[in-house]
Amino acid sequence: MRRLLCLLAALLLPITGLSEEGGSVLSLRITRQGETHEYHIPREVIPQQTPTPEEIAHTPDYAAAPAAERYRCDTDFAPHETLSFKTHEVSRFSRYDGDTPLWTAEIRDYQVQGWQETTPGVLLWGHTDVSLRSYGYPITAWMTLLSHDGEVIWSQALSPMLDWEQPACVIENGNGIYVAFSTYYNGGQEGLCVRQICADGQMLSATQTSASALGLSEGYPRFTLRSALALEDGFLLHLTSGTRDLLAQLSPSGKLQQVIVPDCADGLLTLTDMQYHSGSLWLSGYLTPGQPDEDHFQSSRSEVTDVISAAYRRMEGWGRIDIDWLDLHLVLGSKPVTSEYLVPRIRERYTAVLLRIDPANVLPLAAYTVDGCLGGALTAGDSLTWDVESLTACRYSPFTSSYTLFGTAKVFRYSFSGDGTLEGGGETDETAEYWR
Repeated sequence: MRRLLCLLAALLLPITGLSEEGGSVLSLRITRQGETHEYHIPREVIPQQTPTPEEIAHTPDYAAAPAAERYRCDTDFAPHETLSFKTHEVSRFSRYDGDTPLWTAEIRDYQVQGWQETTPGVLLWGHTDVSLRSYGYPITAWMTLLSHDGEVIWSQALSPMLDWEQPACVIENGNGIYVAFSTYYNGGQEGLCVRQICADGQMLSATQTSASALGLSEGYPRFTLRSALALEDGFLLHLTSGTRDLLAQLSPSGKLQQVIVPDCADGLLTLTDMQYHSGSLWLSGYLTPGQPDEDHFQSSRSEVTDVISAAYRRMEGWGRIDIDWLDLHLVLGSKPVTSEYLVPRIRERYTAVLLRIDPANVLPLAAYTVDGCLGGALTAGDSLTWDVESLTACRYSPFTSSYTLFGTAKVFRYSFSGDGTLEGGGETDETAEYWR
């Protein structure tokens, strides 16, 4: 019986993030203008200490108060004048000093979805209530510039109007022009819109690119615009559709120049951040087992489906072996799903990855990895800094709507010179949350 249980345990173990064959080489595939090229890049493995048993045994508090924010936005809803349900009434956008509010601006024309600090103040963006679309009301995108004291400098509905346009990010050029990037769903056609806006809020130009031109199919899952980056001659956008990442390179006027799709033979590559530093493009992300599946919807939860399934079987006290013709259901007895059980199984599915790429030729120059972690934020300064998130504790809750796995991670920070030399780094006092 003991031998049988050992065999069952071995069969139920999840696979690791990188294959042993990978060694010190990362196999990267880059699709550019429809042509795929494969590169075998020497990778530098950055050693990192694993969590202590005491850290793993800690159960994270998912109800902990959020960290103090510089800006907050609260939305009120009220009964519509002609319809039988509540719609957006006002977005109250506030600036805080710790927990003390300094000022509040009320926005009634639209629901604020995002904001960004700029030289003259704070730029807000959003759109009108989407619940009204089914009743013949168009979804109109808006932008508002507030002063540092909360006064409205200008507020404009974006024109020409694109139905269901959702601004996602804004870049402030040094010449006083804002470049706004948004997605739209207009008459069954979806795509990307780039707007050039004067400092006084007047529209200079609007350039549209269809989803098909980006290499994305129309319809669900709709693509998401994650971030935008200013290059020396144009812009680079990070887009996702399901678990597929792609980079769209645009001219200074917003016209599409090329689409770049990074991929990896060693696992499913997910990008989390990008920066331009010292003439190189830097991409942060992580690898998990598997490859993109165009026939099935995938999400971040797909990264740990095996772990979640095993945790449920453990909690319910049953197991299953399904190998070709052999399909066995076993009653093993219920066991608690603890942080000690979860953390090692989750960590072995992740490998943090940092890529350095020559943007002119889209040629990979170097790769850096950290086992058992997720690649996080990149910050460009005198050096480039890379945040690496190391999961230390996790809880399992199969019956809550907000999460199935919730964990806390230590943040390690590493710095690199412009030529890609690792200058140093290590553990910080910061933490990050892990939700799936």
